[in-house]
Amino acid sequence: MRGNISYHLVRAGGMVSVKGFFRVKDVLQLTGLTYRQLDYWDRSGFISPSVAAAAGPGTERLYSFRDVVALKVAKRLREEGVSLQRIRRALAYLKENFPEVSEPMAGLVFITDGQGIFVLTDDPTVMVNALRGGQLTWNVDIGQVAREVARDVTHLRRAAAQG
Repeated sequence: MRGNISYHLVRAGGMVSVKGFFRVKDVLQLTGLTYRQLDYWDRSGFISPSVAAAAGPGTERLYSFRDVVALKVAKRLREEGVSLQRIRRALAYLKENFPEVSEPMAGLVFITDGQGIFVLTDDPTVMVNALRGGQLTWNVDIGQVAREVARDVTHLRRAAAQG
């Protein structure tokens, strides 16, 4: 990393961030993206640098910490089989329906099965399907259900033994 990156960690809204900026070389190393992917994502408006955009030959893109987080999240979704088109659709939905989250890719928790993109809500048992118009889905903790059944079985056995 270059000396122009400040390594002061800042906690804002529960998220750790780094003050300063990252050059393209650093972003490629931190995210594992290729230059071609990073360039395409910027030129197509998918995820662009928020510190400084390229303004022609000889200028460089400068990315914030949150930009790097967003890029890494997008890369992970791609690695899990989610198409760029689906990620774009989900991002458009989230920006429109969650305006209080300025940078959804860097500020929300995503879950995917390789096809859908789900976003965790404040309720840990409820997720929003960002590709199906915000359709809610519920998370069932199988371990919790198994513990409840085991407890109920114990109660039934006790009742049968007493009865």
